[in-house]
Amino acid sequence: GKHLANHFGGFIEEILKLIPFLIILYFTNIIRKPIHYLLVAACSALGFAFFENLLYISQEGLEVIHGRALMAAVAHMVSGAIVAYGFILGRYRYPGKSWLWVPLLFLIAALSHGFYDFWLLNEKVRSFYLLTFFFYLSEVLVLASFINNALNQSVEPGTPESKLVLTTGRMTSMLS
Repeated sequence: GKHLANHFGGFIEEILKLIPFLIILYFTNIIRKPIHYLLVAACSALGFAFFENLLYISQEGLEVIHGRALMAAVAHMVSGAIVAYGFILGRYRYPGKSWLWVPLLFLIAALSHGFYDFWLLNEKVRSFYLLTFFFYLSEVLVLASFINNALNQSVEPGTPESKLVLTTGRMTSMLS
């Protein structure tokens, strides 16, 4: 029950976030460029975070929404993006090696999620909440790196470097 969920929560939650992503990946043609993997994974993670936030609010009251909205939703996006990046590596950087990259990055995402939860939710170490905060900030930097990398991999080959400046127009053209 709860004891098992405390130890394996990161794995269970990453699997739950991965299911909608996989359905979209395998049964639609929405994911066509590297950036699409991250966007779909982020949307799946935000959907999961929304329902998890409702659960926390129903159990602990509305006062938990500040931390949940500010940090937990983004932390879910980061761990979802880590898994999605495994798909990007397996398809674009190391073609045909998804069998290696997806499970490896899934494991990293689940462990990252568990690390985040441990320092935040464990009563015995809750006084070290700043460790979770700094870990969260480093996760945001990882997400920014993944987004930058995916955007650069999403451009057409031969695009001059001067055109690789991130603008609203560029992002819009990448999404279509």
